[in-house]
Amino acid sequence: MRADIITVTYNNTESTLRCFRSLREHTDDYNLIWVDNGSSRESRNAVMDEVKMHPIHKTAWMQTNLGFIKGVNTGLEMLEQWGFPSPYVVFLNNDVVVTKGWLDRMIGIMEKDRTVFAVGPITSECTSWQSYLHAREVVSVFDIPDGFQQMNLEQRAAKLDYCFGNLYRMVSMLAFFCTVFRREVFIKLGFLDESFGVGLGDDDDFCYRMWQADMRCAVSLGTFVQHEHRSTFKTLYTEEQYKDMKNDRFARFREKHGVDPRVYEVRGLQ
Repeated sequence: MRADIITVTYNNTESTLRCFRSLREHTDDYNLIWVDNGSSRESRNAVMDEVKMHPIHKTAWMQTNLGFIKGVNTGLEMLEQWGFPSPYVVFLNNDVVVTKGWLDRMIGIMEKDRTVFAVGPITSECTSWQSYLHAREVVSVFDIPDGFQQMNLEQRAAKLDYCFGNLYRMVSMLAFFCTVFRREVFIKLGFLDESFGVGLGDDDDFCYRMWQADMRCAVSLGTFVQHEHRSTFKTLYTEEQYKDMKNDRFARFREKHGVDPRVYEVRGLQ
């Protein structure tokens, strides 16, 4: 297999089904590792019917909701036990819909450039810097194509492919809603830091650790996936709770690394 894809879920059944169906339609040569964080029996049964349609799959059903970070680490532990069978590992949120060529293009960047150890895509309307609405704030070469906002998912993917193709840029940080890593990253650095709780800040922390180990991250400007940003978080936490968690994780990062988390384009390396 070329890639091991880890997806963590907690209910949100329709989003998960939509994600996994898009995965089957637009992806070849992969293992699906489904980690469920204590969803209802109805949700698990519905998703299991879909998961069985994927050629190679493994499942881990948690008794309670342990959060995104612990869920991802559970998937990584499963891969470690198997000796990391594939050369690439993917974190894929269950509120993501992938598009034609998504994995090929992002892996292709790492096969072309051995200094790149993780790649993420451009995504839909949300607060993430990887949203097409905000990407130019970090990557100066990115421009929103004409008429992009009025296009559907398939049209957006085709448009970015046409405009940017295999173009990529080094960045200091990727959001982990859809990220492809070389497996060596986890062999060398270990897993996500569970001191960041159920989620938030873990991607800033892990990308910073990668940077310190001379493992670069890149954004693929020609790859588009749809992301319903924080769809599970919104069902579990109020806006005020989310803000408090974000401030707590910000402080945790600063305490651990002695600097504030930030995102920027890394120039002069390509």
